[in-house]
This record gives sequence, structure tokens and C-alpha cells, in this order.
Amino acid sequence: MESEPRFSLIMYLYTMQLLPSHILFLLHPSPGEELADAFRQEVSAINDWDPFVSSLIRNGLLPLFRSAAMETGVYGSLPEAVRTKVDDAVRSQTMRNLRLLSTLLTLQEVLTRNNIPFVLIKGFALAATCYPDISRRPMIDIDILVHAVDVPRIRELLRPLGGEKFSEPQSEFFATLTSHEPGILLNSVLIEPHTTLIKGARNLTLTECPIQPVVLSGKELKMPSPDVHLLFLMMHVHKHLQKERGKLLWLRDTACMMQKLFQQGEVVEESFFRLAEDYHCLPPVLQIISLMQSLMPDLLTRPLQQPLPAVNGTMMHSLQVVLEYGILGRNDPGPRLRYFSELPGIGGKVMFLAGLLFPSLAYMKKRYPSFPSRAVFLLYPWHFFRVIFKGMYMLVRFIGKLLITRL
Repeated sequence: MESEPRFSLIMYLYTMQLLPSHILFLLHPSPGEELADAFRQEVSAINDWDPFVSSLIRNGLLPLFRSAAMETGVYGSLPEAVRTKVDDAVRSQTMRNLRLLSTLLTLQEVLTRNNIPFVLIKGFALAATCYPDISRRPMIDIDILVHAVDVPRIRELLRPLGGEKFSEPQSEFFATLTSHEPGILLNSVLIEPHTTLIKGARNLTLTECPIQPVVLSGKELKMPSPDVHLLFLMMHVHKHLQKERGKLLWLRDTACMMQKLFQQGEVVEESFFRLAEDYHCLPPVLQIISLMQSLMPDLLTRPLQQPLPAVNGTMMHSLQVVLEYGILGRNDPGPRLRYFSELPGIGGKVMFLAGLLFPSLAYMKKRYPSFPSRAVFLLYPWHFFRVIFKGMYMLVRFIGKLLITRL
């Protein structure tokens, strides 16, 4: 009985073009010739390039698009102004990746010298295992899994190198309600020390995390085993889609990890789903797998033995929002207010608001880069009233929208 809604939703997905074929071509780790032909046709038919390129940048897909357009032979037919814009953006992102890689190697040297264990997660770990070249996956920060007791020491070790405590607007909220501590800003690169890979009824920390080696720039680092990393990635995607924000790049990561893991056979599949059950995250994991198979029915060469739920319609709507707005999110207060209302307890809400109103100096420097860094503390009153005004504006819009829909 569950297969019928899935099939009808697949048809709806393709007919309504929630994710066009040229986007699916970029997300698929091994697209076929049929999808390649659709990519050529759709790219050749694009007239308004500015919003298209902007969406690719926000969703982390521009390097993949450039390489795909070259491989399919359509890049040379693009308008010269478009090629120049794409080339410049990809070159800038490549330089940023190199800066992040340099910072990562510095971080590794410091932590290794001081016998502090860590595991590389997300960005570089995925780039090294799921992409032919790490330049095809844009990186914005460095995520590491560490022991909670080591975080203060890591801050102390990086301080002489210019490391500053960096609290995003949620501040200490991250340390208590999600998986990572307030970050460290080093050489304009954000380092996020996670103390828990999966947080819930049962936590998965560095102590329980199985690891495997990964080589970056000739240096051997450690990353989680594929099953644990995929589980974390699926939970990450699920959390952000609930808030109608994220990056389509994460779907590309998920598709690649799914293909690598599940093609190993039923034993590996059963082990993965037992792992999801052990950490009490099976329902959201099944939702993401169902979504991925609906988007890319040929992603896996054999059907999974685990029954899947029908695709969540809310996630389909979120995908459409993400396609247009990417990580920035649209200017809709609804998801943000719902997210705030679901925070556990009054303590979580107070900490969240405190972080919004009083972020760290490092955050203020990055948030207001044109202001002199030594005097950025003078902007705290402006930031305080800006957040208050924006919050009230969002609340009024949300209430107004509710009243209009009920009248």
C-alpha cells in the first residue's frame, strides 16, 4: 500500500519540476546519458542567468555545474559574461578551499603535537571521499569531532596563533542543545568543534565513533566510518529541511554516501538500520532515504530490504524553497518562529535569545567586516536593537499571516 503514494509523488516531482533535470544531474553521483541529455537541453534553454547562478552559489553547486557543463560540451556555448562570472566565482571558491585546507593542516599539526584526538567530519571528509577533486565541493568551515574535555585546551592552543572564540547568534545554545561548541575563528576560518556526532536519547561521541583514514594534501587524517558518517549527514539534512533552509550540495553528499554504502550488500544495509535504531533516529533517516530514492530512482542498483515511508510532502516543499534561496533561507518568519517555539524548556529559549542579542566579538567582526575590528564593540547597541526590531517585525508578519488565512 505504501508504494502507490511514493510512485504518484515521483510523478508529481518530475511533472511539477521541483528539482529540474539539470539540478538532478549535478546531484546524482553517477548520472546516465538520459539525464546528461536533459542537462544539455535545459542549460541551453536558460535565458535569465543571474538568478540561476546565484542559486547555484547559495546551494554549493557552482563548481559541479562548471565541470558538468564542460564534460557535456555546453560550457563553450554559454554567454561570455556568464562564463566569466562562473569562472571568477569558482576561482574564488577554490582559493577559499585552499585557505581552509592550510588552516586544517595547521590545526592537525597543533592537535597532533599535543596528543589531542580528533576526527574530521562533513566538508573535507566528504570532499576527499565523494568527489574526484576537492575543489568541486565548496567548503565554508572546518568541522571536527573532539572530546568535550579537550575543547578549552584547543582554544588555549590556538589563541597564540590568533584563534578567537566565535559564537554564532545562538552562542552557548549550540553546546547544550545541539552537537557542537561555540566555534573558533582562526585566520578568518571558522573551526567548529563538535562534541557529539549524534545527539538524542543516546549520544554518539568520539569515544564510540568508529574511524577510518582519509588523505588530504599528502597528510593522513581520520574521519568517521561510512555508516556513522551517513547517519550523521542524514540527520543534518533532515534538521535543516525542517527549517526550510540548507544546501542542495548536502543531497549530493548523501546520494554519494548512500550509493557507496548500500551497494555493499544486505549485511551492510541491515547493520546501518540497526545503527539508526540504536541511536533512536530511524524515522528521520527513513524519510531522507525515501526522499533520495524519489529524486533519483536509479541511485541504487538493488532495492533496499527496509520498508520506506511515503515521501514527506513538507520536505518536498522545503526542497523547493532551498532550490531558490539555499542556505540563506527565505524571508519567512514561520519556520524560524516554529523552530524557536520547539526549543526544549525556558532555559533553551533564554540561551537562544541571549546568543542572538549578545554574540561574541569574533562574530561581530565577521558580521560587520567593514567596521574597524578594534572598535566593533561599539556596534553592540546597534546590533541589540537591530535584532529586537527584526524579531518584532517577524512576529507581526507571522501573526498577520495567521489572521489573514483565518478570515
